[in-house]
Amino acid sequence: MGFSEGTEDEFLLTCFVCKEPFGMLAAFCGGCGSRRDQAMGVERAKSSQQITANVIQTPSFEEQLLLPKTEKRDEAVETPFTQPKVDNSPFTEFAVKPKTERKPRKKSIRRQIFISNIRLRIEGMNNWQSRHARILNPVGTLLFIGVSALFIQSFLVGVSHPEVDAEKYLKAAVTRDETYFDINDLVPGAENHPIFPAKYLTPNTASDWIYKTSISGLSGKAKIAITPAGSDLYQVPVELNMEAKYEKTLGVFRKATWVPSEQTATFTIDYPFIKDTLIYINGFAAGTVGNPVVKEGTYYIYPGLLEFKFYRNGSETNESFEVFIQTNGEYESS
Repeated sequence: MGFSEGTEDEFLLTCFVCKEPFGMLAAFCGGCGSRRDQAMGVERAKSSQQITANVIQTPSFEEQLLLPKTEKRDEAVETPFTQPKVDNSPFTEFAVKPKTERKPRKKSIRRQIFISNIRLRIEGMNNWQSRHARILNPVGTLLFIGVSALFIQSFLVGVSHPEVDAEKYLKAAVTRDETYFDINDLVPGAENHPIFPAKYLTPNTASDWIYKTSISGLSGKAKIAITPAGSDLYQVPVELNMEAKYEKTLGVFRKATWVPSEQTATFTIDYPFIKDTLIYINGFAAGTVGNPVVKEGTYYIYPGLLEFKFYRNGSETNESFEVFIQTNGEYESS
């Protein structure tokens, strides 16, 4: 079925688009040509849809006899079956309202200025480098060679293992081996002192040790700390300072050999004045102040805990003391 306004005995509907009546069974509105769903308000007309009257409505033969030729169809008397017109202008305006096109977003002016400034600065830097290329190229080459040589030299020192060279000295120290004092032969200007008796110093017989090393490749200095493992893990570590002795390698670089940097620690004994005072060193009897087993003076001594206790009239005196001896340094009893 096409365009239709219906017959006399047919109920009519009012189009939501053009407000004209159309037949209940019509597929299109006879007034504007919109589809049935659009005319009934079920579907909204598209903004791009051009709705016009597609068919010229011709009055019936009877209407042509009754109406003047100049009278328009809209002025015809409504039939009893015609529905009253309803103002649905909001729906009509919404249905035919055109969509607004989004304008492309313009780039920020500040961003364009910022990019332009960067380009100008880069071009200025390139021009400056081109003008001073005769000076910059040799200086850059020399800097590159110098930095590379410094890096290689630091690498050669860093990959060396001072703890390997220090191991024999540290183990000799904690086990009370006299070869420990060979360090003094390697240090220029080391003084000549007797060695403190090892029988008063308890050796550490741990079977395993923990090493901790800190190296400065530029200064050629290192510090190695040794701590007995197992039950003695939390004892005070014994530290040994080392320095690098260099030998030439690859013509311009130097290879490091690590040696102790300081002489072994010294301990100076100065007993109290009362001669009948008893002396105990690390729990071992060592005579009296008037006749000590270890005479007063300065000694080279092994690292470790050293405890002096003095007794008078069966009571310990306030002259007693204890100190932890490291591999280097000067210590005194008073």
